[in-house]
Amino acid sequence: DAPDDYDAKTTARLAGVIDLDHGFLLSASVGQGFKTPTISQTVCDFCFPAGPSAGLRPETAEGWDAALSWRSDDDRFYARVTGYRLEVQDQINYGVGRYVNIDRTRTTGVEAELEAELTERLSLKASYAFTDAVDESTGAELIRAPEHAGSLTLLWTGNRLKTALTVRAEGEQAD
Repeated sequence: DAPDDYDAKTTARLAGVIDLDHGFLLSASVGQGFKTPTISQTVCDFCFPAGPSAGLRPETAEGWDAALSWRSDDDRFYARVTGYRLEVQDQINYGVGRYVNIDRTRTTGVEAELEAELTERLSLKASYAFTDAVDESTGAELIRAPEHAGSLTLLWTGNRLKTALTVRAEGEQAD
């Protein structure tokens, strides 16, 4: 990335997948990220009082994830468990009426997914996520990052139509 208003930044990512046979796959990745403030964050169009957010720095991040998945031979069932960690420096966050940088944040979590084809036209998907997101400078929980979240989706597929009903739930979260 080489934006006009910030120093250029080179990021890297490495990913791989290993087929473990019998429908199992092991996948993992490690990488870096770079994000400059958006126009909305810079101009601070939703801030109170109105006016630009001064001195916002770009975010830089490093993270990894690893997953184990399984798919049945007949393709009717699928399951996946993923663990991850993301560490961000200068994370851009909205707080106290303005956009500000948080020095260091860390998000660690586990996600689980299940899919089942119940009939030729009806399938079910379920997911759950546990997330531990903290401001490493203060130890405070990050806002808008629920510790528990999940969903359940029932899908129906017709000849020319497809429809889904999803129920989603999230645990308490700081705001």
